[in-house]
Amino acid sequence: MRKVSHILLLVLLFCAKALGQTVFTREIDATFDWSSYGNPYFFGSVTFEAYFHATYPQWTNHILNVGNSGTATEYQYKTIQEKRCLAWWALSQGTNLDCVLAQDNGGYDFNTETNWTLQLFGAPPLFWNGVSGTTNYGISFAVKHYAVGSIPGQTPGGDGGSIARNAASMAVAAIMGTPQVDLWHMMYTNGLLTLDSDFFPPPAATGHPKCPGNTAIALLQIYLLGFETNFGSITIDAQSQTATTNHFAATGISASSTTVTATVRADRMPPGWEVPDGNLRTNDARPMFTEFPGLASLFSWKFAVTNLSAGTWQCYVDGSLVDTATSAQWAAGRNWFTNYAGPYWAQRTLLNDKVKDGAGVDHYAMLPTHDAGSGGVLPHGDLINYLSHANQGYDSDNLRGTALRDFMAPSVVDMYAYDQAKHDAAQQTPHTFTWVKVSTGTVNVNNLNVGTTTLL
Repeated sequence: MRKVSHILLLVLLFCAKALGQTVFTREIDATFDWSSYGNPYFFGSVTFEAYFHATYPQWTNHILNVGNSGTATEYQYKTIQEKRCLAWWALSQGTNLDCVLAQDNGGYDFNTETNWTLQLFGAPPLFWNGVSGTTNYGISFAVKHYAVGSIPGQTPGGDGGSIARNAASMAVAAIMGTPQVDLWHMMYTNGLLTLDSDFFPPPAATGHPKCPGNTAIALLQIYLLGFETNFGSITIDAQSQTATTNHFAATGISASSTTVTATVRADRMPPGWEVPDGNLRTNDARPMFTEFPGLASLFSWKFAVTNLSAGTWQCYVDGSLVDTATSAQWAAGRNWFTNYAGPYWAQRTLLNDKVKDGAGVDHYAMLPTHDAGSGGVLPHGDLINYLSHANQGYDSDNLRGTALRDFMAPSVVDMYAYDQAKHDAAQQTPHTFTWVKVSTGTVNVNNLNVGTTTLL
């Protein structure tokens, strides 16, 4: 159940939020740590990583999920950061980003969360040396750290501790000069009932969002971090047979009173999420769009056709029915960010599966496909092997600084092979678009194979 007044408030927050968006201009090399909310077995981490590959396919980007179940921020600082992140950052050829989500492990209050997050963000140059955070290895690289607020806790009122940790993250962001990621209010002001079965799975004591809630965490972070949310637009004028484009190109446009055709090539796409395929893929993230009203409207991938003759028109992409709308709706524009039909959705799903391959998990249940003693789907070690190698170098061999960097270099190169596969999956190709005017009584707009499109 929801509080209607809070839904209105959230819509106002969405409309009033004015973020200066970050437009990346070079390869993106990032780490993110959501503790157990984002370990490789949760679907939101896949959508979050896929965003960078899908939005910036002109580069081979390198995104590393360093989350560890059950770890508090102090533990991340003293045990996880150098072990998993130093080599990744030091060997980077692009822009280093680091996103850390505040979580409830450790039960921190505002001051404690603020303190340990600031210590964590002191690297580089300072890393924990076993006694204090004063180790400077003299390795020259830069990292932009982002403090991400806490999600609502699974208690009535969303948990006062979660609110305090969320506030701590925003305080750290103000100090660091980065966007304030007010994740708690963005989710709970919705009127979200935190025991809702679409957000937290039964039994109630588990405390981890399932597929819809976990994927919403990823999308809301992308928005609140100030990353790009407009993936492009194309407007075809059926009368002049011309196109106005942003991140698209259109050629061979022809039109009649009943048909419009064009060859369209996007240069990027949005990330995907879990949608059942009637076969092995059974997880479903789509309830997040009803769980968090207004979420879909934060992102835009617009397809429009103006000057169509009045009536209902179906759009086929490479012969696959993707969308059905009236001529007026086509003129206003159709937001295919939420559309899950046809070749584009197949490609978005393929990219997500490549991300899962890099994590060493299967495509359907997100369970590990092997242990550290064997490799992944490529003849290279994946994330399971990377983390095991990091444990060996840092914990067993007591390597630090440049020695750890050099020890981890082969594992970084292995992970880059999976990133190349993600890059390849994100590349765009031309598609044949055909809009066909349909007769009254022949349209079934509820056909589930058509997907869902958000009105702009």
